[in-house]
Amino acid sequence: MGDGATLYFDFAKFHDADPALILSSLYLMVNQLRTKLDQTVRTFRLTITFPVGFMLDSAGIYGVPNVKKFLDHVDRFLVVLDDPVETSTKTLRHKIEKHVVSEVQLTLVRKIIPVISSDGPVRQLRARITSFDDNFGEEGMWIVQIGQGKRCRVDPSCGPGRISA
Repeated sequence: MGDGATLYFDFAKFHDADPALILSSLYLMVNQLRTKLDQTVRTFRLTITFPVGFMLDSAGIYGVPNVKKFLDHVDRFLVVLDDPVETSTKTLRHKIEKHVVSEVQLTLVRKIIPVISSDGPVRQLRARITSFDDNFGEEGMWIVQIGQGKRCRVDPSCGPGRISA
């Protein structure tokens, strides 16, 4: 994004590892990176990217109870939503409301940037953006150009940066 560091980790590769060890290692790394970024002359944002399914798993590394531990160190969470987007949005918001209260909840939802593929009718896209503006801090769209202008969509089940035709 050009304004800091954006992190993505494929934790599927660590399915046999102790989640508590991964979480503590990730927290230490993010804390150290935040410290290094804060020592620079420019202001840099720290962003973590992951599929919405990771956040909906309460016991997972990026489950809502764990994500709130990163609020002091991370500026934004790019959350790639699954289709149907409306269901993913409602489920995510419900999960946050269930596990986080008061000002912490407000801080968390303002740091989440839901990311969607922009295919579909313009009317549907406008409705989604309005919903994101009402429920989260910002919104993000992911359009991937390949070949001769052919558009592909993000495949959230594969993780950010991977596409399906």
